Amino acid sequence: MHHGRTPNAPTKTDYASLAEKLLGYPIQIDDSTLQLNHVIAVGAFGVIFLGVEYRQDKRTEKSYAVKCLLRNHYNPHADKFVWQETTNHSAVRHPNVVTLFRVVQHVDLVFIIMEYCPSGDLFKAIIDRQEFVGQDDKVRLAWLQIAEGVRACHAQGVYHRDIKPENILIRSPANPTLHLVLADFGLSTKEEWSFEFGVGSSYYMSPECFKKQRRGHNKQNSYSSRLADVWALGVVLINLSCGRNPWLRAHPDEPTYASFCQDDGYLGYILPITTDFSNLLKRVFRIDPSDRIALDEFIDEVRKMDRFTLN
Repeated sequence: MHHGRTPNAPTKTDYASLAEKLLGYPIQIDDSTLQLNHVIAVGAFGVIFLGVEYRQDKRTEKSYAVKCLLRNHYNPHADKFVWQETTNHSAVRHPNVVTLFRVVQHVDLVFIIMEYCPSGDLFKAIIDRQEFVGQDDKVRLAWLQIAEGVRACHAQGVYHRDIKPENILIRSPANPTLHLVLADFGLSTKEEWSFEFGVGSSYYMSPECFKKQRRGHNKQNSYSSRLADVWALGVVLINLSCGRNPWLRAHPDEPTYASFCQDDGYLGYILPITTDFSNLLKRVFRIDPSDRIALDEFIDEVRKMDRFTLN
């Protein structure tokens, strides 16, 4: 994965060390204590704990996902990403976006207190449990929920830039009450035209995101954050329906993507997908972003599509 890390920003090693130190750490919030009981995940951009709230006036306990970020007072550019995540996430309230309850700062630590989804993320459901491949109705239901979460973000001027199954959580796993929520706003932006290239996860990045940084903040030296999200949603739809990625990255040096650039029907030859789905993907994966399908139309097309796969 390529994330375009800022120099002097905390590393995964920093967060792994922090995770060990903070286990059992109590966060005092009003009349309750939130204790960090165990580590859910450690990454290059933070550590996530299972936090259990103990209230003084009640014996009931409630669980939360608590993301801990390190502030960087010596590098304001790196530090801005901490507040960018909390500000952008707080701006979006929607049934298909993970709920952020509170942000608490303790000296050099920032704790983002969110709903806990014990059923895990969509990646494990697709790959480990094989829950979606060949189940077109379930694929449609899942993807439309994700897309509605992204549409809610865009309506608030927030562009996620890291849409992938690992960042989609399962609030409720049972079908037909499957309920998915979009999570992790660590790479999000409010800039509809982004000048930060190489941001995101390579499987899901649109081709314009791989271009080298150019000098000058003008539209010619930027890319549409909105349309980059649309591209990522197309890859996620293939993940759900086929259980795989279409290519390693959307770059001319990647053989599968190069073949697609030569023949935009190529995915229909290598994936067990219907002609209608193949034709839709042609519109999603347009190399020129200005020709790419808009999110609203993408949602409408998926909603009325009967079949995605041939199985």
